[in-house]
Amino acid sequence: MSYKLEQLGEETLILKGSPPTLIRLEDEVAYVVDPGYPDERGVRLKKILQNLDIKDIIVILTHSHNDHILATTQLQPSIVYVPPAEISAIQNFKLRSFISYGFIYTKGLSLLEAGNIEKCRELETGKSYGGFIPVSLPGHTFGHHGVLTSDNILYVSDAMFGDKLLDKVGIPFVQDHVEFLESLQKISELSRYAEKIILAHGPRIKKTGDLKHILDANRARILEIKEGVLSLLQENTLHVEEITSTLLIKYNIKVTATSLLLSLPLVKSITSELYKEGLVRPILADDVLKWRKQA
Repeated sequence: MSYKLEQLGEETLILKGSPPTLIRLEDEVAYVVDPGYPDERGVRLKKILQNLDIKDIIVILTHSHNDHILATTQLQPSIVYVPPAEISAIQNFKLRSFISYGFIYTKGLSLLEAGNIEKCRELETGKSYGGFIPVSLPGHTFGHHGVLTSDNILYVSDAMFGDKLLDKVGIPFVQDHVEFLESLQKISELSRYAEKIILAHGPRIKKTGDLKHILDANRARILEIKEGVLSLLQENTLHVEEITSTLLIKYNIKVTATSLLLSLPLVKSITSELYKEGLVRPILADDVLKWRKQA
C-alpha cells in the first residue's frame, strides 16, 4: 500500500484506508483521527509527520474497534482522546474482545488483534481538538463518535456503511440499532454543515442525493433485519445464533465463526427491542435459551 497524505479540505489531510485517517497540523503538533491498521501504517505515518517537523502527536479515536486503533501505539502519541463510554475497552484488550465478540480471547475468530492503548483521556463532545470537533453518533458501538472539522468535513466513522460493505457482510456490526437509526438522522442534520462526508468503510460523499441513498440503504437494512427476526420467530423457536445464521444465508453470506460473531450484536439488539415491545418471549428449550413470537 502507498502511504501518502492527500489534501481533503483546506486544512484537513487524509491518509487513505478502510478506515481512512484524518490529520490536521497545528504548529508542531499533529492531530490524528483513527490511525487504523496495520502496525506498519503507524510506523509510516509517524515518519511522514516527522519529515513535516512535527514534534508531538495527539490521537483521537472514534471508538474501540481494532481496525481503527491498531496503529496507535506505533505513532507514540503523547495523548489519546477517547469517547468516555469507550475508554475502558480501548485501555483493556480483554474487555474490548468480550464486548465485541462475547469472548475474552478471540485469536483466529476476530478479524484483527490489538493490545492495550495507554495515555487515554476522555474526549469532550463539541470541543475543538486542532479543528476536529467530536460529535456523538452511537449505535455501532455504545460510545461511538464522529468528527466535524472547521473546514466543513464530517467524518462519520462507522455510524453508517457504504453499499459495498452492506452487501459484503449482510448483517452489519451494530450494538444498539435504535441509537444507530437515531445517529443516521443526526448525520442528515449535520450534513448541512459539511461539504464532504467521509465514511470509515464507504465512499466519499459530496452530493445530497448520494448521502440520502446511503442513509436510506442503512435504515432499510436495519428494518429489514428486524422484520426478518420477527418473521422467523412467528412459527419457530430459535436461539439467537440460529436466527443469525439463517439471516446470513438469506443475504448470501457464508456462515463462519467470524461472520456469525460480527452479526450477533445486531440480532441481539433487535431481539431485545422485540422483547421490550412484548412481541417475542424467551423459552428454555432443551436447556437452551431460545425465542419465539409472543402468542
